[in-house]
Amino acid sequence: MTPDALRFTVRVDHNEHIPVGSRSVGVLLTISAEDPGTAAGDRPVAAEVIVIDTSASMTGAKIDRACQAAISAVEVLRDGTYFAVVAGQSFARSVYPARGLAVASPVTREEAARALSQVTARGGTSMSTWLTLTRELMDSRPDAEIRHAIMLTDGQNTEGEGPLAAALEACKGRFVCDWRGIGDDWSYLQLRRITRDLLGDWKPVAEPDELAQDFRAAMAATMAKRAAGVTLSVWTPDGAKVAYLARVMPVIEELTELGVVRDAHTEVFPLGDWGAQVADYHLTIDVGQEDLNVEVEGRARAARIELAVTLPGGERSVVATESIGVSWTEDIALSSRIAPRLAGYLGLERLAAAVDEGLAAWKSGDPGAREQLGEAVRLAHEHHREELLERLSTIVVIEDRAEGRIQLRPREQVPPGSVNWSSYFAGISKYVKSEDGEDGEDDGAGELTEDRSDDSWSDARGWSEERSWSEDRGGSELRGDPDDRRGPAHG
Repeated sequence: MTPDALRFTVRVDHNEHIPVGSRSVGVLLTISAEDPGTAAGDRPVAAEVIVIDTSASMTGAKIDRACQAAISAVEVLRDGTYFAVVAGQSFARSVYPARGLAVASPVTREEAARALSQVTARGGTSMSTWLTLTRELMDSRPDAEIRHAIMLTDGQNTEGEGPLAAALEACKGRFVCDWRGIGDDWSYLQLRRITRDLLGDWKPVAEPDELAQDFRAAMAATMAKRAAGVTLSVWTPDGAKVAYLARVMPVIEELTELGVVRDAHTEVFPLGDWGAQVADYHLTIDVGQEDLNVEVEGRARAARIELAVTLPGGERSVVATESIGVSWTEDIALSSRIAPRLAGYLGLERLAAAVDEGLAAWKSGDPGAREQLGEAVRLAHEHHREELLERLSTIVVIEDRAEGRIQLRPREQVPPGSVNWSSYFAGISKYVKSEDGEDGEDDGAGELTEDRSDDSWSDARGWSEERSWSEDRGGSELRGDPDDRRGPAHG
């Protein structure tokens, strides 16, 4: 992979006018990657591990369809891709090849299909062993740049929290992992946690017959990846910090806890492997006037964004940068505005949070579940989320969706799997356009009006200097006299 395998851009949408006394700067980052049309022969080396649940509960049509789905996935792999198929139960074992990773070819695809035809279902569900074997297989091919696994289960992890947490921690940063749930007995909380930490996605599959098509689509998406290990670095000045980061499109998932501190000013967030795609992220910076030593109506840089890809050998290559400018004001008309696209996503985030809280309360028997699920119904109606409302209606009786007036259904009347499906649909997002339907300027909100071609900034005192993103001493900083631009540090 080369740094120009994809053309990345970062767009910043925010209201740069912050009310005096506030420390919260909300920003929408739109990250786009465009395929420049590099020849197929230049595509990065990929490794794929396909894990199917072969526990006793998979007996019958489910195991047959799961094996067929794995065969379909292998058929999509381009020649030269490293791959393995793993059976997961109380332990994990390699179905094909016997050890290590095979190289995709007409011969190995046929051999994998024959091996899958012999798989039977038995045993329990110990997901930590599935993850551990996948990590070991990936590590056997250090030359693989794109590392992806897809796992299928019909049940919940039965080995306890400790082994799964340890295995998950060991797998972070080693490969991207997607999960699929089949049937009604798996836990959305387990799948969400694993895929969040391993930068993948999860979804329920309604019927076993749909597995093959889903696996083929997942493999096609992996084969289209062009950039490995994309990271988002956020530089903030003394006293400031990243307060929140979430992906808000195409799905809603908080990523704040995944940040790794590089130095006193910089936190780095992994974004996974990328193909030609677009994603939106909601970033909140905790920063005050005193941190930037800027007067009212003066402008300053509250944060600097750096997007990088990982090259073979682990070297990072910066592919896009942006600055986030702010000014503090006493003008309520200026400071009360929210960038229109960010406002749209804030509503979807509130909806997802309301569903999560409501489902958690319902599962635990909390008396507050009725009120919380009622709010979830009201917000789902407000955002025209008919599929979500349909799923929630299997848990509650909706009397007035606009007002969120509901009654809880007796638990024995709630179909199995309703909670999993409700959580899934709550997390699905869609691209929010600006108020005028265009993707250009939002009436000034979110657009920095300064000429940033040389990345210069001026503060209220009328002086300016060129400040650049530096990798000196292993960190990133604004060059210039820190005493001239920063207020006192805040622990």
